Amino acid sequence: DSIECDFLVSAKLGDWLEVKSKLVASKSASLLLNQSIYRDDVKLFDMNIVLVYVCGEGKISKIPAHLKEMLRNF
Repeated sequence: DSIECDFLVSAKLGDWLEVKSKLVASKSASLLLNQSIYRDDVKLFDMNIVLVYVCGEGKISKIPAHLKEMLRNF
């Protein structure tokens, strides 16, 4: 699966929400990211997503080194 989502608690219009994102794993052509949404200290939503790098020609390609370095600080 490329996306796994858990909707834990609902939010309401006007709630202040905080989105936390982190890089979980990195491979030559893909990244595994986790995103969680919080209201105060309560986790409302959690998601793991696999992103694949696609070059300008539309083919899966290795992630360029400079981009990988930038994402490591993410």
